[in-house]
Amino acid sequence: LPEVICRKCSSCRDLDLCRDPFLEPGPPPQWTCAHCHAPYDRAVIEERLVAYLQQKSVSYTLQDLVCSKCNSVKNTNMADYCSCAGSFVTMHHLADLDKFLLVLENIAKHFELGLLAGLVEWTKSHINHPKESKL
Repeated sequence: LPEVICRKCSSCRDLDLCRDPFLEPGPPPQWTCAHCHAPYDRAVIEERLVAYLQQKSVSYTLQDLVCSKCNSVKNTNMADYCSCAGSFVTMHHLADLDKFLLVLENIAKHFELGLLAGLVEWTKSHINHPKESKL
């Protein structure tokens, strides 16, 4: 999480949520400032993670389609195939979004971030995974 600011000493640093050396144990674990050792505001960190989740979700939803052969961006709404006869695919892969959601889900569980956990669960339940075709 980039540029987390301490409310006590105003120091700013990037926070590695999973491997932070200034993590106080306890239920739930607490991130602390590297300079003054004051605890960071968990609500602010959770809000930033929620905003990041929303940004990724919108980015995936509104992404462009590209041709699988020539990599040109789809510029018409009705065409099923590119002018080079290639099919259109998404720029961002669903598997990448799934991995991102899994990381956020694990962070939410470990640090007891209820709002984030709920939004990750809701997002996972509303992702349209392609149906496996049965021949």
